[in-house]
Amino acid sequence: MKKSSLFSLIAMAALIFLPLFAMAQMSAISDSQLEAIVGQDGITIDMTLDAYIQLISYGDTDGFSGSSAGYLNIAQLAIPDTGTINLTGLTVDVETTSGISRLAIGLPTISGGISIGAIRVGSAATSTSGSSIGTVSISGLNLSGSTIYVRGH
Repeated sequence: MKKSSLFSLIAMAALIFLPLFAMAQMSAISDSQLEAIVGQDGITIDMTLDAYIQLISYGDTDGFSGSSAGYLNIAQLAIPDTGTINLTGLTVDVETTSGISRLAIGLPTISGGISIGAIRVGSAATSTSGSSIGTVSISGLNLSGSTIYVRGH
């Protein structure tokens, strides 16, 4: 009698958990079922940026009216000017408007700045010395609320 009640207890427990095992089963879906599935959330990207460029050079190899070649050299480009640039809230979504599907990239809030240590005009593309005609600094850069749309054509 005890063996049969133990068997009944095991059978009853198996019947209780059977629906749970059936629900956990994975099954393939058809292409038409997959087409009906729509993602709702997109993704959000946060990142920091820290870059330094020693020299950017623009050259005019034939000069002006027979003069020798000349170059505009931008030296010590720092992104950011101090610390790091924080980009928070960059969003990537796919949307359809007026029958056109496109990738919508929401530009983030950016804290930080960009600086150029020296702008030089000279006769060489590698000039990081000599007199500078000025510097450039960009601060308070904020692109939040801007969106870039990418689509095929």
